[in-house]
Amino acid sequence: MSFTFPAAPTPPSTGSPATFQQRADDFVNWMSTVATTIAAAGELQALDDFDIGSNANGNYAIIPGGLQVCWHSLTLSQQSINYCNASWTFPAAFSAPASAFFVPDRGNWSITPGANELGASLVRLSGAASVEFEQWRVDGKTDFGAGDTMTVDAFAIGLS
Repeated sequence: MSFTFPAAPTPPSTGSPATFQQRADDFVNWMSTVATTIAAAGELQALDDFDIGSNANGNYAIIPGGLQVCWHSLTLSQQSINYCNASWTFPAAFSAPASAFFVPDRGNWSITPGANELGASLVRLSGAASVEFEQWRVDGKTDFGAGDTMTVDAFAIGLS
């Protein structure tokens, strides 16, 4: 049986933080539409084969064949004058360390440095079950202050 994939949406880009969440949501919806199209063509048993769920640690989708995607909104908190960080335990553990990234939600942060004073964004994987995110300031720029926080959209992808 043949089928035609629906047109893909504009992919999310870390270069466009203002539209990242909507584009990420559009991508997840597109994946669901693709799965439904494939299932309707008889190429998959059913969309029910997808394991989609959520818990206090976020949301996850496991696609038949083992591809897993997790996403969550979390808050990085000031740890020193140089950076803010947060740890994230995935809502479903991966079988091996996953690829992870985060995008600051510029509409939901309270930090002392300006956006143009932010430097490196670091991701430190802790095995297959968790990750630590850090947002650093540019050396010599405004320090992070006590109580500074920034909400980020976090994503991880790998094998279940």
